[in-house]
Amino acid sequence: AVVSTQSTGIQWRYPGHGMMSMGNSDPYQIKQIFLEEVENLAAEDGGGEGVEMGRFLEHIIDETSEDIPYVIDAFHELFHVQRILGEREVVTRDYLDSLPDAVYINITAAFSYDPSNDPDAELYFLTKRGVVRALSDATYYGPVTMETFLEAYTAISGSLRYGRQLFRTLSRDGGETVSWYDIRDAPPEVFGAFDRTHDRGDDEMSERNEEVVRRAREEFRETVGREEL
Repeated sequence: AVVSTQSTGIQWRYPGHGMMSMGNSDPYQIKQIFLEEVENLAAEDGGGEGVEMGRFLEHIIDETSEDIPYVIDAFHELFHVQRILGEREVVTRDYLDSLPDAVYINITAAFSYDPSNDPDAELYFLTKRGVVRALSDATYYGPVTMETFLEAYTAISGSLRYGRQLFRTLSRDGGETVSWYDIRDAPPEVFGAFDRTHDRGDDEMSERNEEVVRRAREEFRETVGREEL
């Protein structure tokens, strides 16, 4: 069925700067996959309406798959520890279809190993040298306000969120302005935060993804009470 975009909420808005990527998995696609898997497994078991929860989870968390260890670990946490699908012994299409959207939105965090999904992705694709040069040029003729600072930072694909954080860190007059001297005298760790490297599936990536999942869990708990599952 065709659904007008006017009848749906905005799921993602591109601010006009920064890296454009595939982003997180589509929670509605994840839901559809789960519905189809229940139907397929039930057919294999003789054509019943549902499938035993343990069998369903064993199928979803395929230990022999090519998924990186982080994804498998995240699924174990979501399904076995948090019991995100509830305490049902048998899973049916109707039951999965009745779960709140927040459940499937939370599950997509398990696929967030793509560097572009990292909340601090710019620290990996922006270089220390490039950031310092852009901000030094912006402050060459004198101190600048946050607005001018953000214009320079977003021009090199930085985000407004981290730009504001960086401005407040550098400012030595209470957050009013940032000067060339503020940039020159900044502690090494301020710009040392950039130029990070990553390798999909390595320990560092897994640690960062733990933070992604932590944030998703907090949002999930605020959105859906355990009793609603």
